[in-house]
Amino acid sequence: MKKKNTKKFSEIFSVSTAFTFAFLFMLTIWLVYKYMPSYKDQIIADEIKKLNIIFQDINNNAGISHFDYLKNRIDFLNVEKFAGSKIGSMNLLHPEKWKGPYVQENPTINKKVYEIIKTKNGNFIVPAEGTILENGKIIGTDIIFDENSDIENMANDKNLLLSKFGPLAVKIGDKIKANSNENVLEPIINDESDVY
Repeated sequence: MKKKNTKKFSEIFSVSTAFTFAFLFMLTIWLVYKYMPSYKDQIIADEIKKLNIIFQDINNNAGISHFDYLKNRIDFLNVEKFAGSKIGSMNLLHPEKWKGPYVQENPTINKKVYEIIKTKNGNFIVPAEGTILENGKIIGTDIIFDENSDIENMANDKNLLLSKFGPLAVKIGDKIKANSNENVLEPIINDESDVY
């Protein structure tokens, strides 16, 4: 009789342990699913800040002339040296003053590099197309960028590109001037000996 009770107890213990592990596994999956977008927004906000600092440094040293396209992939920051005045889709006034590489690997989200969007109001660093934000919006589907996009206002709207971690898009370049149909970053002169 003792063996029978021990066997029954062992079966009950095994079943309850299996249910407990199954419950904990499902809880883990749910928590990851629920909080992953928030984690992703934090990564995006941090990467956007870092990229803005890098582009300010590039502009201060080499002078960013302009970007070639409406959507410009940021896939060239790990380049040490290059020929000509163009790196990726970015054109420089003083390519000899390039101080790359700025990163070992180009920052990505969902294995896609960030982009610079060229608008009438300036050039903006934004997450890659297909990125799902914490607010449920998808870049390229729900939030579409073109030359008329008001990304600056989008970055101040929590229903679009404003996260609890900060804006998920940022304008690069302190001074922007219009040069025909393209936005041109004016080089920032650090001291009087720098003449562009």
